[in-house]
Amino acid sequence: MSTAGYPVILESYAQDVLVRLVHLSIAEDGTDSANILQRVTELAASGLKVARASIWLRDPVLDAIVCQDLCEHGLKHTQGLTLLRKDYPMYFAELDHSVVIPAENAHTHPATACFSASYLKPLGISSMLDAPIWRGGKAVGVLCFEHIGSAREWSESDRAFAAQVALISGLYYERQERITAERALREREAAERTNQKMEALGRMACVIGHDFNNLLTTMIGQTEMLLRPNVPNEQVRHRASVVLEAASRAGALVKRLLNFGKGHDATVGHYNLVDIITALEPVLRSAIPQGIALECRLPNTPMTIMADTVSIEQIIMNLVVNAKDAISGDGTITITVSRSRDSEGRGSIVMTVSDTGCGMDEATLFSAFEPFYTTKGERGTGLGLSTCFSNMRSLGGNIAIASNPGHGTTCTCTFPARG
Repeated sequence: MSTAGYPVILESYAQDVLVRLVHLSIAEDGTDSANILQRVTELAASGLKVARASIWLRDPVLDAIVCQDLCEHGLKHTQGLTLLRKDYPMYFAELDHSVVIPAENAHTHPATACFSASYLKPLGISSMLDAPIWRGGKAVGVLCFEHIGSAREWSESDRAFAAQVALISGLYYERQERITAERALREREAAERTNQKMEALGRMACVIGHDFNNLLTTMIGQTEMLLRPNVPNEQVRHRASVVLEAASRAGALVKRLLNFGKGHDATVGHYNLVDIITALEPVLRSAIPQGIALECRLPNTPMTIMADTVSIEQIIMNLVVNAKDAISGDGTITITVSRSRDSEGRGSIVMTVSDTGCGMDEATLFSAFEPFYTTKGERGTGLGLSTCFSNMRSLGGNIAIASNPGHGTTCTCTFPARG
């Protein structure tokens, strides 16, 4: 360090204080800032062996400096005193361009004489050594040393020490500003993630409400059939098992919503798509009227995909219910599963759900996957196909629709093959 163009050797005690100040300035951001400033002023005062040391920061709104901490005799700490530029113009002008202000006789020095009557004499201060705190080429504050007693001559070592402490203080404030900005950024990001999660949770609640309603329709329909007189025992057992299965799947949907709200992911694993469709078939048949036939063309070999069962069941149920709604009167819904390979030889599992219903025009096809888009009026929620699209994307697959008015619709779901 040099204040006059040549190196200055600090006393060993002052060097030790500077090392301790450096360690203090890079303390963890959880450390209380007020306590750090108190330790800085205490160490600064002891390093220069003065009665008073203080740190002040600029307030651009007031055009003033405000005391952040003043240490007196190593014991008493005060804050908050404000000095306005308009009251002390010579002092502020000197701060703007000096490395240090060595006021050996503070009562007569041009920069500090303005403090003599109101501040220096009442407190017995004879000498001041002030070092501006610089940030980005601007003086953003000042480190002030005040000596009580007879006038003190500030040595080159004293001036170098003051300038070093001011530099360390500037670096500390720079780090604190960066920490504050980073913390604010993290808080904004956390708030944004929370908002996104709440939006997703609301969307998922709508989706699950839609699927739950499909299952509820099945349970109500089967229960109404059970309440008819003279129902054969074998039908009672069959319909009761369908109600139980639908209720179990409804419970799984609700559990998925609760897990999502708690931040838990759905259980993903390797599943045989054929087994999932086979287990779901009784519920699917109960969801469609008697005039509509359900054909499941499933291979005897396993078709393994990476998925969670709730997502797959949602896709199948929504596609079948949509197919049922597209058929007026009698018709057929066909589910097929097959294995395929793309042009690069990568294997995939393909599931198609076809119907003999009314089909879709180009405008309907264009908007089919948009959330809340529906052609069913009050009967529809517009969430069936958007749920299928979202689930397929989360499973690493894709879904496509082929349709023409009056010629039915085919929905094709393609999954990466896992075995």
